[in-house]
Amino acid sequence: MKRYAVLVITGILMVILDCTLLAEWNLMGIRPWLLLAAALAACAALNPQSGILTALIGGLVIDAVSNFYLGLTAACYLISVSALRLLIRKNHPKP
Repeated sequence: MKRYAVLVITGILMVILDCTLLAEWNLMGIRPWLLLAAALAACAALNPQSGILTALIGGLVIDAVSNFYLGLTAACYLISVSALRLLIRKNHPKP
């Protein structure tokens, strides 16, 4: 239960940073997506359901706050999390 509380707090913090502080910041022409990094880390470290939930809810919140197209950011995040899960499952050594 403690790690899910950490996941929720991290997700809220990443949404706030993505929408306010880093909204116009670019690193060599690339905009950092901190919530996507948090969702991928949750998928790799905890379980795929945590990554999917973080990507879905966080993407919908970002779309509601800063975009006119609801669901597109969440869909991109979900595709990224599911691709990571497939790569982990495919390359996981069998005992």
